[in-house]
Amino acid sequence: NNTLFKELTGKDMPYLRPPYGSYNDKIKANAGVPIVTWSLDTRDWESRNKDKVIEMVINNIKEGDIILFHDLYESTRDAVKELMPLLKEQGYQAVSVGELFKSKGITLEAGTSYRYARYLVFSYDFSVANKDLHFTLNCGIVWAKKKERYLERGNWYEKENFYSIIFTIKHIWF
Repeated sequence: NNTLFKELTGKDMPYLRPPYGSYNDKIKANAGVPIVTWSLDTRDWESRNKDKVIEMVINNIKEGDIILFHDLYESTRDAVKELMPLLKEQGYQAVSVGELFKSKGITLEAGTSYRYARYLVFSYDFSVANKDLHFTLNCGIVWAKKKERYLERGNWYEKENFYSIIFTIKHIWF
């Protein structure tokens, strides 16, 4: 909990990043702060290869992503040095977790887990029922970057903007 962190640093712990990004309901209930993990795992710990890390990020990054890097590997540090100007050229900027969510108007809540910050255009709950099954869905449209560049076999390509429709089951009963 926050007590030990505050004793050691003199500050409140704003977020929890659990080891391996692993958590359960008990951790969520007792965290006392928002749980923040990542949406893009560079797998830098596995490849330890600067070029593979760069390619993983460039080919998979989306607006609002939180990227996992391990700074203990020289290959990762080298990749980040090359990635920063490439990502800036594509319109991305490096910001703190707090700045990222604030820029999207997302208020982080204690015990809730977050992997990315994307614009929610609307949210609408509706129910679907048939003879045997009833459930409530939450539907949202998430805005993604207008143009995305990606690197494939040494060549740069662009893809146009898109909207993703997200459905999550909120309630289910029989």
